[in-house]
Amino acid sequence: MPLYKLARKGQEVEREPRFIHVHLFELLEFTPPSASFRLRSSKGTYVRTIAHDLGRKLGCGATLTALRRTGSGQFRVADSTPLAQFDTLSLADVRRRLIPVYQAVPSHVL
Repeated sequence: MPLYKLARKGQEVEREPRFIHVHLFELLEFTPPSASFRLRSSKGTYVRTIAHDLGRKLGCGATLTALRRTGSGQFRVADSTPLAQFDTLSLADVRRRLIPVYQAVPSHVL
């Protein structure tokens, strides 16, 4: 069961430390007591844990109130087509925007 589901039930599970790589940590806004940041990291990163650990190091505590994934692997939200716009496209435009399965799914899955 995912850790966030257990946490919602009030259950805490000991987690083994794991090595991650943070490629980017950018503070976007800081209006005490709230902060917004952008993070680019390796897969398997628990962003909620990063926020928690940062709050502990600062001695004030921290929790996430919002989390948005803007990319994963080769895919980026910026490259996507909003559904409202997608509904207005011609069939030819839809075909141009679709990603073939062999490009979208890792080869070890096929």
